[in-house]
Amino acid sequence: MRKYWLIIATLLLSIPVSAQTDSKPASRKKIGLVLEGGGALGLAHVGVIEWLEENHVPVDYIAGTSMGGLIGGMYAMGYSPKEIRDTVALIDWDAVLYDRIDYGDLPFRRKQDRRAYPNTLAFGLRKGFRLPEGFNAGHRVGLILDNITRDYSNLKSFNDLPIPFRCVGVNMATGEKDVFGNKTGNYPDNEAVLKEGSLSQALRSTMSLPGFFSPVRDGKQKLYIDGGVLDNLPVEVVQEMGADIVIAVHLDKGSFDPARDISLLDVVFRSIAVVVSSNEKSSLKKLNKDGGDLEIDVAVTKFKSNDYDKHQQLRDQGLLAAQENLKRLQALELNAQDWEDYERSKAQKNLRKLTPMTPVAQEIAMDDPVLEKQVRRGISDYKGHPFEEKQIDHLEGELNRIVGAGKFERLGFRVVQHDGKPDLVITAAKRDTTVDVIPVVAIDGSDYRSPIFTLGARITLFDLGGLGSEWRTDALLGSQYGLTSEYYRPVRPFSHWFVAPQLTAETLPFDIYSRLTHIAGYQLRTVSGTFDLGYNFSRDAQLRIGYEGGTMKLSRTIGATVFPFSSSRIGTTSLKFSLDKLKFALHKLEAPVVPRNGLELMSKFQWHDGWLGSTEHFPTAESELGLFKSVNRDGSLYVKAEAGSTLGFTNSGLPSFSLGSPLRLAAYGTNELLSNQFIYGRTGYVHRVFTSESVFGGGIYVTGSYEVGKTYGVAGAPALPMDATAGVILDYAVGPIFLGGSVGESGHKKLFFYLGRLF
Repeated sequence: MRKYWLIIATLLLSIPVSAQTDSKPASRKKIGLVLEGGGALGLAHVGVIEWLEENHVPVDYIAGTSMGGLIGGMYAMGYSPKEIRDTVALIDWDAVLYDRIDYGDLPFRRKQDRRAYPNTLAFGLRKGFRLPEGFNAGHRVGLILDNITRDYSNLKSFNDLPIPFRCVGVNMATGEKDVFGNKTGNYPDNEAVLKEGSLSQALRSTMSLPGFFSPVRDGKQKLYIDGGVLDNLPVEVVQEMGADIVIAVHLDKGSFDPARDISLLDVVFRSIAVVVSSNEKSSLKKLNKDGGDLEIDVAVTKFKSNDYDKHQQLRDQGLLAAQENLKRLQALELNAQDWEDYERSKAQKNLRKLTPMTPVAQEIAMDDPVLEKQVRRGISDYKGHPFEEKQIDHLEGELNRIVGAGKFERLGFRVVQHDGKPDLVITAAKRDTTVDVIPVVAIDGSDYRSPIFTLGARITLFDLGGLGSEWRTDALLGSQYGLTSEYYRPVRPFSHWFVAPQLTAETLPFDIYSRLTHIAGYQLRTVSGTFDLGYNFSRDAQLRIGYEGGTMKLSRTIGATVFPFSSSRIGTTSLKFSLDKLKFALHKLEAPVVPRNGLELMSKFQWHDGWLGSTEHFPTAESELGLFKSVNRDGSLYVKAEAGSTLGFTNSGLPSFSLGSPLRLAAYGTNELLSNQFIYGRTGYVHRVFTSESVFGGGIYVTGSYEVGKTYGVAGAPALPMDATAGVILDYAVGPIFLGGSVGESGHKKLFFYLGRLF
């Protein structure tokens, strides 16, 4: 009997315990998502996240590196998979990755630089020559990150995001990885304060691919590069955050084929890939697959790390990879009620749905008062207006134009709380070089048997003697040699009016051809001084009036005597107007080579009171007009027209105008048609057939054109000289190279090559 009472008592005691257990079910295991870096390949993560959302698989922690950090960070901030997709699709990745300011956003003088010497070899000087920290200073990507993270500018802890988040960078000073978001100092264990700077800066740091992006500086002791160097798949990071189950998304790039042809760059990039692959394998070994950890391998072997235009296909690969792990992922799905609770918990911390903040103050965060004035002058007043997309787009345009002037590495923005009120803060990083240098390489192979070669540099010093001033010098050696130096100075800071004194000492080859026969070779030496007063109407238009005085000397070096004079005083009063409203398709490292749309106009009137060989004063008037229109994705039509005249006055000295060169009647010999009056027209088509992936080239074009001209007062000249020209343009870092030929009437025809400005 006692035995039975003991059994009954045990059963009765167990009833409340069982009931209590049933009323509080065990909490689910926390899931951590790890996203690998890989450039454009990381866009496949969007598909994985989309699959997890559609199938109610929760994510409680996220850690990522490089592009995985960007995609993971956006998801952690509350962006939906569709919003991430749309954001990625709208980004101009070529402009972002190569940090090129649109040609239309450049000030007039920077446009002159780009057009005069269309190459991508510019570098800076400070205490001697040194290469830049990276091809990309990070301005464009910084603006994107500032915009994406703008609602979290006041974030104190990465744990306060809708999904707690970490990303990885490498501190070059210590050679160790830093996890952005991990707690530092004496903070409670459950806090994850911003380790360095802002959320935007953390994302910028984790994406700083060495050699490509400039490292991110945080004070004088820390310099960050891409975290992929040491931890491209931060599994351990998300485990330390508290994840019970880890979903690691690995980008399967396939194996390297040692039999294929490789270059020096291939060796360098493969070496980096080996290092990154090694730390990825180490991370994958940290997965506890028996405990539920999951590796999702996304096949991206058909894609390259710069295939940003294939974001849709990469997203589909991510979806496919997740679907292939259906059975294991289904075990992590939540029921409808639990998923609703999970979504509600994230929404409570999502700041993106709040009403846009209205700044009550506006400040420039930099320690250089001179450059601060320039930034302040260049941006509008955004106080008192909701800071939303329209205002942000306008601000980004203004910041791009300021950076385009050449004095800043990058500019950015944040809206932060000061004394409980929102404050728009413009962040700035000035360039650490004091001198700009544009290398000059030019070859005129219109006579390929004796090409004209010029090597040199355009050197520009900024703010020398006053804000906005520039000292610009062209130093050239070779067939053409000399020095041209101009000091440009606004009459007062930010004034449209300017003065520009200039000194010139140069020697140019002046060859005379008859058909393809070189009949004479001269050297034209000029030593002169010029003083201009000018006005900048806008970024597109400029007017100058000035006077040039000096001497000219014409020395025969070979051939027959063509001119009966040798030297003379020169004196020229000029009125010049220039308009440049061109647009270029700037892909990757492409320089402004082939205009896609727009127009350019140059007109000048000159009065010569001294000229080589002339005994009379006389005027000249000259105009050039170019119209360009894109007709498809890669092709453009263009029309160019030029005309010049001495307006009925007789110039008995050196003729003022010339036809016959690669850019003016290519089938004709150089200076074959010397005249005091001419008209000229050219129409053609240019089509891009190849986009280079190398840092040394921007693409390949094919082109064809028809030219016609007319000269007056030239004995024996054709009544209407004309030709047809066709060839290939190779857009390299040193500048565009034209290879082709031209056929004209009366037996004029030749093959030639040319390196330098083509349009």
